[in-house]
Amino acid sequence: MPVAKGPSLSSRGALFAGLAAVGVAALIVLGVLFASNSGGNVELKIGDSDFRNINANRLANEIRENGPVPFSDLVGTNRAVWVNHSGDSSDTGWVAFFARVPDAPDCIVEWNPDDEVFFDTCDEASTFPASGEGLETVPTRVEEGNLIIDINRLGTDDE
Repeated sequence: MPVAKGPSLSSRGALFAGLAAVGVAALIVLGVLFASNSGGNVELKIGDSDFRNINANRLANEIRENGPVPFSDLVGTNRAVWVNHSGDSSDTGWVAFFARVPDAPDCIVEWNPDDEVFFDTCDEASTFPASGEGLETVPTRVEEGNLIIDINRLGTDDE
């Protein structure tokens, strides 16, 4: 039974095919490098720009029983926040603020439940009220019973 012979590639053909493959790979690499250096800032956004889906009623009860609640910074950008609540309704009375001390990026505030104040971990004589006055505030709002903390916007436009 005869066996069919497949296409044969000469040495010259193999050399040209190899050079063509290297050339295409080089063009792809140059294209990627050009695209990454084509100016403008690339902004990487992963996930939500705020803390959301926090049950406001449940968190208000937790704060009433145990004091303000810290939310840790998960990406190492000095954005840990404290959340506190005052008032009778879980729809209003929210305050959130960054845990870092203004003008002292290596210092943070901790809650002192006995005196009901926040204190500077670098200077315990320096305190802040439970409202976070004197610390950098973060806007909060309640939507459909959920507290939203907008860590990418400063100030308290909403409540």
